Amino acid sequence: MTDKTLWEEFNLAENNPDQGGGILYAMRFDVDRIKAHREAVVGALQGMGMELQESHGLLALVPKTALSESDQRRVYALAEELSVLNEATEYQEKGFGKFRNLGELKNGLVSTYFSLFLDERNLVAAYNLVTMGIPQIVQDLKISIAQGKRFSAKERHTIDDLLTFAVTRERQLNKLKIVFIG
Repeated sequence: MTDKTLWEEFNLAENNPDQGGGILYAMRFDVDRIKAHREAVVGALQGMGMELQESHGLLALVPKTALSESDQRRVYALAEELSVLNEATEYQEKGFGKFRNLGELKNGLVSTYFSLFLDERNLVAAYNLVTMGIPQIVQDLKISIAQGKRFSAKERHTIDDLLTFAVTRERQLNKLKIVFIG
């Protein structure tokens, strides 16, 4: 197996489409526990003969030796876990570790939006929050649901409410006819 094949099989970049659990890890576990879990996963990958290489903020797994089919599947599973842990670390670094449940997360994001919106200097940040930030978080949570993570009906409703909030606020900002130039 070449590293190109491994990279294609499992994308460890920021745009990994299978992020689902990162936000949940960030909310449920503290930084030290995430870090310890990440170290264990990295150790397991290295123990299987994988070398981790970082370049321009991207992480690649390079096999030192040929892997059996069962080892390849295990590497893919560990790589997925590593990706989720990296995503959780990013969420923790952005302050999401203070939220312990989806209700707190929703309330925190709504409060953040209004504090940004009420300050004219932060309208761009408010717009970015409702057009990119919240939709990405909702997408990650919906991926978690699709991956079989168990959410109560109330939690699923909270996720839907958060997306509805973002869409409604985006429309409100668009009605102000403020043009944001990238």
